[in-house]
Order: sequence, then structure tokens, then C-alpha cells
Amino acid sequence: MLDIIPKAKTTTEKLEMRGEKVNVHNIEKTIREEMNDLKDRLNNLSGEAKDLGRKDGKIRTGIHEVLDFIATLFRMMFKVIGKVFGVLFLLIGIILLVVVIASLVGLPGFVSINSQGDEIRLTLNEIMYTFLGSQQLINWATIGAALVLCIPLLGMVFAGVKIIFGIKTRNRAFRWIFSLLWTTGVIISIIVAVSVAKDFKVLNTQRAKFNLAKPAASEVLYLELNNNFKDLEEQSAELGEWNVYLDEHEKQMFRTPELDIEKSSSDSIELEVIRYSRGLTRKEAVSNAEKVNYKFSQKDSVLQLDKYMSLENKDKWRMQDVKMILRIPVGQTIYLNRDVKHIIYDIENTTNTWDSDMVNRRWKMTENGLTCVDCDNLKNISSDDEQDSEDWDTEAPEAPELTTPPVPPAPPEPAKKEKKKAESAAADIGISREQYEQLSKLNRMYLELKNPDTNLVL
Repeated sequence: MLDIIPKAKTTTEKLEMRGEKVNVHNIEKTIREEMNDLKDRLNNLSGEAKDLGRKDGKIRTGIHEVLDFIATLFRMMFKVIGKVFGVLFLLIGIILLVVVIASLVGLPGFVSINSQGDEIRLTLNEIMYTFLGSQQLINWATIGAALVLCIPLLGMVFAGVKIIFGIKTRNRAFRWIFSLLWTTGVIISIIVAVSVAKDFKVLNTQRAKFNLAKPAASEVLYLELNNNFKDLEEQSAELGEWNVYLDEHEKQMFRTPELDIEKSSSDSIELEVIRYSRGLTRKEAVSNAEKVNYKFSQKDSVLQLDKYMSLENKDKWRMQDVKMILRIPVGQTIYLNRDVKHIIYDIENTTNTWDSDMVNRRWKMTENGLTCVDCDNLKNISSDDEQDSEDWDTEAPEAPELTTPPVPPAPPEPAKKEKKKAESAAADIGISREQYEQLSKLNRMYLELKNPDTNLVL
């Protein structure tokens, strides 16, 4: 029926469809009904839109609340982290300030472990004294270091306090004062550093050659060490290669020299002592080198070398050093006592033996260099040029087992007959044996002084 009967579209059609008369009254009535129906539909649509808006607003409000909660949580976390950093700044700044101030005022703060494993504490002032020497220069260096180090630490402390208590005010006056003080400290430190650096400008040496007597009663020249700082060795602190001993009345700086052994170009035995130092000028560097204390002595077949070189009490450290070269002729045999290992350095020999393995053995100078007398089974235990070019993966050769060296003959001592002869001669003259020995010693010194090839004591 719906498909056959057309749809009523106009007001007249609608009235005819309902069987009503088409007049003005019915037309007005129909239009009012249609308007009321449209109004109801619009009201329903508006209500549905409001309901939908209320639901959407609730969703949006929930999302906003969640985001606000997350933002608040992050703000609280950042505040807590900021407070933690503020506490760290405050604690670290205070601790470092205490350490710096304590070091600058002279409290023991620098720790050194000596060769015996003992802990020795030095003050910063004592360490600076070994480098600067002048108390006035030390005072300026202390002021410069205090300003350069303490100003940033004070800034760290103030930053920690501001973070902890939430202080947001900025004081430009304090900032300018701190900046000016820190800049002043930098300028003072630069001036002190430049004045010290100038003393290291020139390196120069002082050389001295000494002819040694060939062993008379033995063909072997025995090398041994004299520990000239045995009393202070255990009480000194180690600063690099130097040993430093400081107290109220004495300052000692000492270190081991270096000894090398070479073939002599003549038939004589020669010891060359080379003293090194730096200074502002060549003349000053030579003067500093000449002040380095080092001694040796020879008694017949025994050459005794001091274990340590040292500086004078008032001398400043200017990279002083002592190197010795012992030149022996072909055919001369030497014996390296065990304690000589402290000073020998890179001695060339025919077996390329390490320095530490050369001690407690006899070595004979040949045309090719030093050859071991007491170690027939000693092989080359160091890499030569060909071995250095080999692949890194190849295994290094094992060090050979050294044969036990024979006990070297002791240096000659006065015979018992000579002692008895001295006693009888002293009795004949009417003096004591000690007085007779002193006279004999003076006589020997007189004869040795007449011999230009003999240098007993440096």
C-alpha cells in the first residue's frame, strides 16, 4: 500500500488524506501541529546533546585530574631531588673547606708511604718549602691557593643553603666581591707559578773525572754501597724519586743516583761524576749542580759509593740529579755487590742481562763489553731487535736458571804478622799501638797524595 499510495507532502494533501475539509482553519491547525512537532524534536535533540556534553565533560575532568596529579608528583620529586642536591652541596662544600683550610694553615694532610711501609704525614707548607724555599713566596702561594680554592667552595655552600631553604633572592654585591677575590687569587697564583717556573728554564751539568787506582792485591775491583742516610731513610717520606725528611731543625732531600759501566779508552780506571740541575741562567744551573752532595771513596780494591745524593738544607729543588760512569779497561774484572742494584741503570753487557740479575757476580770487560764470569749458563734473557719484530702472540723465552756465583775473595786486610810487627815497633818507640797506627796512616796519606793517579775521597 505504501508503494502504491504516494506520500502526502503538502498541507492540502495531508488534510485530504485525513478526510478533512481544506479551509483556512484546518490549514492553520495542521501548520501548528507540524510546528509543535518540530519544536518537540528540537527539544529532544537539545536534551540529548546536553547529556552527551555532560558525559564528555566528566571524561575531560577526569583526564585533567590525572594529569594534574602526575604533574604534582613530578614537582614533588624534583623538589626532593633538589633538596638532596642542596644537602650534598652543603656537606661537600663544608668538608672540602675544612680540608683546604687545615692544609693551608699547616695541619698534616699529605700522606706518604716510605720504602719500609710506614705512613708519614707532611704539611702542605713543608712540601711547598722544598720547591719554593722562600717563606715570603710560600705566604703568597698560600694566599693565592686559599682564594682560588675557597671562593668556589663558599659558593657551593651558599648554593646548598639557598636550595635547602628555598631562598630565591640574588645578591649582586656578594657575587661581585667573590668574583673579584677569586680573580685576585688567580693572578697571585700565576705570578708565583711564573716566578718558580723561571728557575727551571735552563738545564746544565757539572762534570768531574777521577782516576782510580787499580787493585794492588787483587785483580777484582769490588763495588759496594755506603748507606749515608741510614738513620733518616726509615723516617723520610717519598715524593716521587726523592726522600724528604723534615723536622723543626733539619730538612733533608735525598735520592739515589745512577751508575753506568763502560769500556775505557785507556788502561786506567776512571769514574766520571755528572751533576745535573736547572736554573734561571746557565751560571745559576751550574751553581745549583755544584751544591749537590755526593761522595765516594776507594780503599785498595774496594770502591765504595754513597747510596744517596742530597741537597743542602737551604737549597731548593731544581730537578737535581747525579749520574756516574765507571770506565774500566779491557781485562779488568769487577764485582757488583748485591746492594749496588739500587743505583745501577741500563748497563750494557754481552748477554743482555737485566740490571737486577747482574749483582752478586763478577764481570770482566772485553772488547765486546762486560762478560759475566760467574754465570756460564746465563743466556740472553732480554729481547733483541729481531725478537721485538716477532708476533705479539709468540711466547717469551723463559729466563734461565742462574748458577750460584762463587763467593768473591774478601778485600785484603792487614795480616796478623803486620799487627804484631806494629805492636813491637810501638813498644820499641815507647808509644801505644793506636798512636803508632795513626802515624802510619798519616804516612800512607802523605805517600798517596804524592801519587797524582790516586783519588781516595771526593
